[in-house]
Amino acid sequence: GIRLGREAPIHVAAGQELKLPPNTPHIWWNVGNCEAVAVVELRPALDFDIFLETLFGLARAGKTDPKGNPGLIQSAMLARRYSCYLSSPPVMLQRPGVWLLSQVGRRLGYQDAFTESGQSAQGEPSSSPGLASRN
Repeated sequence: GIRLGREAPIHVAAGQELKLPPNTPHIWWNVGNCEAVAVVELRPALDFDIFLETLFGLARAGKTDPKGNPGLIQSAMLARRYSCYLSSPPVMLQRPGVWLLSQVGRRLGYQDAFTESGQSAQGEPSSSPGLASRN
């Protein structure tokens, strides 16, 4: 399923293709009880691969909730680095809080990007294998 902005949810069937206009707020999820496979193409992809490595690394390290969501400060770090915001409220209302929380996160030692080798995106070793973030 996918919701674009405040529109009603759309159920995407197997084999169906959906294209989103740039900068469209959206959220997507698995509607069923079995495993779902989605092929996603991003243009331009920018650092989305590092974003996903970081998100999955947080989950592997037990630094997310049961749904895979990182805590508030870690989320702010990711939002600021990857311009990846919640689908609501409007981004212009989220930016000041994200900026403030990301400054707090930096002072507390939170990171915003990691590779599978445990290196931060800046090439510095992490404090623990695979991840250097606190949550």
